[in-house]
Amino acid sequence: MARDLEENAAALDIERAVRTIAERGTPLLIVHGTADDAVPLEEGHRIRGWYRESAFDPTRVVMSEVEGGNHTFGAVHPFAGWTPPLEEAYAATEKFVRIVARASEPTEES
Repeated sequence: MARDLEENAAALDIERAVRTIAERGTPLLIVHGTADDAVPLEEGHRIRGWYRESAFDPTRVVMSEVEGGNHTFGAVHPFAGWTPPLEEAYAATEKFVRIVARASEPTEES
């Protein structure tokens, strides 16, 4: 596994990927649980920072912190139902998608 990581380091470089999408102007949503024990909340903040440093429009990155949400926002496999953190993560995602979709709609001037 370590060898695979070394051989594919460029493809797995999260910072490089974030900076590339920021430079292209692609909007980014980061939804992160405050109680995520797999990926610390600080990593979400770091990703937001990389985007803001590289973007021509740093407002195109949104970070939504889900209070008390863990790595899966309380969801389990097999799916046993919605949890409050999962509902919050879903709502943040839906809102972001609607805003981005609305922004990309053609205007009368187009």
